[in-house]
Amino acid sequence: MPSFRSVCLIAATAFSAFASASPIAGGITQEANLVVVNNLSNVAQNVGVDGVDVTAFGVCCEITPSAVETRAVQPLPVILKSAQEKLLVIKAEVDVIVTGGKKVDADTVRPIIVKIGAVIAEVVVSVKLLHGAPLNVILGVVAMVDVAGWLAAVLTLVVEILTALLGCVVAADVSIVVAIIAGTIDGVLCELLDLVVGLVGGLLATVVGLLGGVLHLLVSCGLNGVLAILLEVVVVL
Repeated sequence: MPSFRSVCLIAATAFSAFASASPIAGGITQEANLVVVNNLSNVAQNVGVDGVDVTAFGVCCEITPSAVETRAVQPLPVILKSAQEKLLVIKAEVDVIVTGGKKVDADTVRPIIVKIGAVIAEVVVSVKLLHGAPLNVILGVVAMVDVAGWLAAVLTLVVEILTALLGCVVAADVSIVVAIIAGTIDGVLCELLDLVVGLVGGLLATVVGLLGGVLHLLVSCGLNGVLAILLEVVVVL
């Protein structure tokens, strides 16, 4: 029997058929220089043993184990704030493309997508170090609702950047770019959300409430797996 996560993912994929009918309106540390991909969509056949080789998209991904050993433990607010700052730098790069008004191809936006994935991968590395830490270390000096706000802000920013990128892509390459996103960002975002659930029970429920209209954009951006996780939260509620 398929797991509930699988059922949710199937539901999210089915929703994508509807969503696709509508038009789509700082530096990275060494350990996250290349993206960890654990895709929940249909790219599992591209996964290698020592790393993840998304051969269809020309992206080779891995994290160096030594980096985890040397990174200092930081609370979630600090980790998420740092990610937001790096994503804002990427957003500024995308804004230049949008302002230019010219349509671009998949090869032009692929490096930007990889950079977004690298930012999230870096967050995953940092969050893993919080495993087993007391709640006051995980949350720092802020309340859980504030941490949920930071996580929702990061997710919203990722979706905003991806939506803007897709709006700049030539029509013939949109499906290719969505597939690149699915193979580069969706899996590592899913890993992040699963880690957060393990650290702070109930946090994702608050995040879902803060995301609002962002939820219906997830599938059109290639983030089916993320939607599946959030749908689990909604059903449980």
